[in-house]
Amino acid sequence: MRRANEQIIMRLLGSQYKLPLNGDVKKTKKVILIISTILFAQKGYAAVSVKDIADEIGFKAASLYAHFKSKEKLWVEVIEHAKRMYLLYLDLLDKALKKVSSFEELLDTLFAEPIKMRNEFTCFAFSLILCSQVEDERCAYINQEIFLKSTIDFFNKWFKISINNGFVKPFDYETTSIAMTYYSFYGVQLTTQKLMGREVPYDHSDVMTKYKRSILDNLRSLGLLT
Repeated sequence: MRRANEQIIMRLLGSQYKLPLNGDVKKTKKVILIISTILFAQKGYAAVSVKDIADEIGFKAASLYAHFKSKEKLWVEVIEHAKRMYLLYLDLLDKALKKVSSFEELLDTLFAEPIKMRNEFTCFAFSLILCSQVEDERCAYINQEIFLKSTIDFFNKWFKISINNGFVKPFDYETTSIAMTYYSFYGVQLTTQKLMGREVPYDHSDVMTKYKRSILDNLRSLGLLT
C-alpha cells in the first residue's frame, strides 16, 4: 500500500509539485484527500460515496473512516485544503516577483509561475471550488474572497509596485488585474475539461501568450514602458 500511495501522489502531482498537502500527514491520508478532490470535481459531492473513494484507492470504506469520520468532514477538509493551497500559491508567486527587475519580467513571472505549479490535482482542486459555489456557501466564499478578490488585490499590488519602482508609468492596472484573474481561472477550467477527456474551444496557453503580448504592446504604444 505504501508504494501504491507514493505512485498515486507522483502520478497526480508530478515531480515539480510545490504546494504541500497537509504538512506531515501520512501518505494514506494525502491520497484520500487527492482522490476525493478529483472525484468530487468530476462528479459532484452528492454523486460520490465513501465507497467510491475507497474503491478508487483500493481499500475498504472502513479504512477511510479511520482518517475522516464522515463524508462531510472529508468534504470540508477538501475545500479548506484548496483554499490553503491557493493562498500558498500566492505566497510563492509573491516571493518569485520580488526578484524581477522590469515590467516585462514581472509579466513573464505572473504568466509563467502558474503554469509551473499547475498539475492534475491543482486544476481539479481549484475547479472544484469554482463549480461548487452555487451549492455550497463555503465554496462561494472561497471563490469570491480568496480566488477572485485576493487575486485581483495581488495583481493590483504588484502593478503598483512596478509603477513605484519606475518599471512602467501609471496606467489602468485595475482593469488589467480583473482581466488577468478571469483568464487565469478560465484556464484552470479549460485544463480540467481536457483532463476529463472533453474538447475545449482553444489552447489557453496560446491565448495567455497573446494577451501578455497585447499588454506590453499597448503600454509601449502609449509610451508608458520605461
